[in-house]
Amino acid sequence: MSSDVPFSTNQPQSLGDLTNVSISTSVSNGQEIRFNSSTSVFENVTPHAVFDSTTKSVSLGSSMDTTAVSECVAIGDEALLSAASGAEDNVAIGDDALKSLTTGQDCVAIGSDSLESLTTTGKSTAIGRKALSTSVGSDNTVLGCDAGRNIASGDEN
Repeated sequence: MSSDVPFSTNQPQSLGDLTNVSISTSVSNGQEIRFNSSTSVFENVTPHAVFDSTTKSVSLGSSMDTTAVSECVAIGDEALLSAASGAEDNVAIGDDALKSLTTGQDCVAIGSDSLESLTTTGKSTAIGRKALSTSVGSDNTVLGCDAGRNIASGDEN
């Protein structure tokens, strides 16, 4: 082993003997430090799977801040990405599902881009790719690919 590299990237190693370790990048709440073997650099990343027992929220493959929401599930790239305090009891499954939702409650979006534009209203259910993707209304329910895609502001559809 080279004296420049404290461990091998070819097999698991213990970092217990390292001293004077400094991390120069800022790490946000909920992020992890991981070693990128392609660049040989440690990077701060958002974990791909997070369960927050305090908020009872789950994030898989999403960047949802599990500490800011309550009882939410996000599965897929950027699912529930913008969710903030006040977002409660939401389920987003699919890339960009409920992506813009900040404080809405009681929504279910299953399918890529479903309920993507919804921000603060709630109680809508969209199942299907791009279902209700442009809607900002509340209490809407649609089923099927592109279902309700052109409903931009209506309620109770």
